[in-house]
Amino acid sequence: DKVLPLREVGAKHVGTLVTCQGVVVRCTDVKPLCTVACFTCTHCTCETFQEVTGREFTPLDTCGNATAGNTCSGRPVLRHRTSRFVKFQEVKLQEPAGDVPQGSVPRTMTVYVKGELTRQVKPGEMVTITGIFLPVPFTGYKAMKAGLLTQTFLEAMYIQKEKQTYEDALASPTDRAHATALFNSGGGQSVY
Repeated sequence: DKVLPLREVGAKHVGTLVTCQGVVVRCTDVKPLCTVACFTCTHCTCETFQEVTGREFTPLDTCGNATAGNTCSGRPVLRHRTSRFVKFQEVKLQEPAGDVPQGSVPRTMTVYVKGELTRQVKPGEMVTITGIFLPVPFTGYKAMKAGLLTQTFLEAMYIQKEKQTYEDALASPTDRAHATALFNSGGGQSVY
């Protein structure tokens, strides 16, 4: 896929798969992100599950027990043990120095990384990230104040490091054994 410079990613790319290249400027710690919240009623011990689609959610305030005819007076309590969480990390990506026009400020993009893609990048690394470019929906008072403006982020689907660190470039013991076997099987012939 074509790698887009961060400056060219705009409104026409919202909701599409985009590949961007840049330098990782900042990484947050890996935190749990709730995907399914489980609530247990304090009165009837009924379990209710709530799907969480965004980064924020409003917990249930009434028991959802249909067998009690919704007349249960208990309060639902969030149960962390039975709720489902995924690993979540926020990464700031900055355009490379060669792509910045003279006299301009480098552009940055927020990247949300989930699941097994977390902990793959560190600040200072050059990476190519493929993901879906999406708007951040505002909720509550922020939505009224913001009007039609939204912030955007890249939901990472694939991360590729461009430059390896010294430890990554070192050969593993299996690589060394394979190279030695190839060298020994040459029969004394010169490789040049």
